[in-house]
Amino acid sequence: MIETLNALNEGNGQVKRALLARLLKEKANRPKCFPSSFGQQRLWLIHQFEPLSPLYHMIGRVRLRGELDLCALSQAFTEISRRHESLRT
Repeated sequence: MIETLNALNEGNGQVKRALLARLLKEKANRPKCFPSSFGQQRLWLIHQFEPLSPLYHMIGRVRLRGELDLCALSQAFTEISRRHESLRT
C-alpha cells in the first residue's frame, strides 16, 4: 500500500489512472459476504437452542478518568475496523 501511495504521489496522470483502475478492480473482486467462522457458527447454534442463556456473556468494566476525546475515539474505531476485515462483517 505504501508503494502504491508513493507511486501515486510521484507518478504522472497515466500512472495514477492505471493504479486507480487496479485498485478498483481488486476492490470489486473482493467477496461481498464472508462465511461465518466455526466459532460464529457454534455460537449461533447454541443461541438457537438457548436464546436467553447468559453462557457466553462476558461481564467487565473499565473506569476511565479525564476528558473523552470523541473525535479520537471515533477515528480509532474507524481505523480498527478498516484494518480488520472480520470486524466489518
